Amino acid sequence: MNVVRAQHQKRAQHLADVVIEAIRDHTIPGAVLAWGDLETSHIHQAFGAHRVYPLVTPAQTTTLYDVASLTKVVATWPLIAQALDDAERGQLGLGERKGVSKLEFKNRCASST
Repeated sequence: MNVVRAQHQKRAQHLADVVIEAIRDHTIPGAVLAWGDLETSHIHQAFGAHRVYPLVTPAQTTTLYDVASLTKVVATWPLIAQALDDAERGQLGLGERKGVSKLEFKNRCASST
């Protein structure tokens, strides 16, 4: 169990580093990073600014952001994370294409109902 905890801490630190770099590069003004499961919060931290105009307001862990602007990230990040996990387990090469055709998708949907 300690190995899993160490892996989660390493990933949480990596995510924090990515956010800090994005703020430093002025890609985003700030962010709240929250990641965990039912048993453990691996990270819940605020970074940068919530607002930059007319006055800079620091982000807090309770800061809410417009979800509409996060749609692409929220929709794609779980898929990217799964692909990375698959690659770490040797189940997927990062150069491989992974997907389903429209017919396969239709068949999967039909069989699940």
